[in-house]
Amino acid sequence: MKRLVPWLLLSWLACAVLTAVQAAERVEQWTGRDLAEFRLSTFRGQVTVEAAEDDILRVEVRAVASVADPERAAAQLQDIRMIWATLGNWATLDVSAPRETGARFAWQAKDPLTLEIRVALPALKNLQIDSSDGAVRIGRITADVNVKARRGQVTSALVEGNLFVRVEEGGIVASRVTGDADLRSEFGNVSAGTVGGRARLFARNGDIELLAAKCGIDAESDGGNVAVSITPALWQGSRIESAGGNVTLKIDPSARINLDASTSWGKIRDRSSVRTPLTLEILSGGLGGKQLGARLNYGGAEVQAHASGGDIDLVGAESLF
Repeated sequence: MKRLVPWLLLSWLACAVLTAVQAAERVEQWTGRDLAEFRLSTFRGQVTVEAAEDDILRVEVRAVASVADPERAAAQLQDIRMIWATLGNWATLDVSAPRETGARFAWQAKDPLTLEIRVALPALKNLQIDSSDGAVRIGRITADVNVKARRGQVTSALVEGNLFVRVEEGGIVASRVTGDADLRSEFGNVSAGTVGGRARLFARNGDIELLAAKCGIDAESDGGNVAVSITPALWQGSRIESAGGNVTLKIDPSARINLDASTSWGKIRDRSSVRTPLTLEILSGGLGGKQLGARLNYGGAEVQAHASGGDIDLVGAESLF
C-alpha cells in the first residue's frame, strides 16, 4: 500500500496540471461574392481549401491558445492580426503576429498556439496562398493556383487550372492538374499524378515521381531518384535528369518516342518483364552502356534522360491514363 502512495500523488499532480491548462479560442469569419481572385497570407497554421457549394467565398480562421494563464491566452490571441480587404473582384486576407519573430514549432513555444484556416472556394480565376509555417491542403477546386510555403507539406486533389508550388522545407503531392504543373521543393519529395499540360518538377534534396503528363515533362532532382511514366498521350519533348540518384522511365509499349539516354557513371538497363517488353529500335550506343539512342514505334516525342550519379532503368509498363 505504501508503494502506491507516490504513484497516486504523481497522478493527482498530473491531473491538476492538465486541469489548470485551459484552451482559449478565437474564431473570425468573412465572406465574399462575385470574386475572380483570392489571396491568403499567413504566418503559421494549417490551410485547407475546398470547393464551395455556391458562388460565395467563405473563410474561417480558428486560433487556439493552450496556456495556464487565461489573461496571457487572451493576449496571445488578441495579438494575432487579421486584415481582410476587398477591391473590385478580388479579396485578400493577411494573418500575422507582429510580436512573433520567425515561425516556432508548437513544442518549442512556451505558450503553444495553433491556427487553422478553412476556405470554401467558388470557381475563381486565381488563388494565391503564402504560408510561413504549416501544411496547405487543397481539395477539388477550379482556379489557377499559386502556393508559396516556407515550411510544410503542400497537397492537392484536383486543380482544374494551372498549379504553381514553391516549398522551401516540405514535400509536394499533386494528384491531378488539368493545366500545367510547376512544382519545386528545396528540401522534400515531389510527386504528381496526371497533368493535362506540361509538368515541370524539381527537387533539390528529394525524389520525384510522375504518373503522366500530356504536354511534355521537365523533371530534375539534385539529390534523389526520378521516376517518370511515358504514356501514349505524351506529344511534346521531355527532359528527365538526376544528379545524385537513378532515373526510372516507365514506358508504355505503345508510346511513340525518340529516346536519348546517357549516364556519367552508371549503366542504361532494360528492366522490362516478359509480359510488357519494350521493342526498342537502337540507333546508337546500346543497353548496358552509358549512352543509348533509340526509338519506339517509329519515333515521336523527344525524350532526353540523364543520370550523373546513378543508373537509368527502362521499364515497360502499360499506362492507366
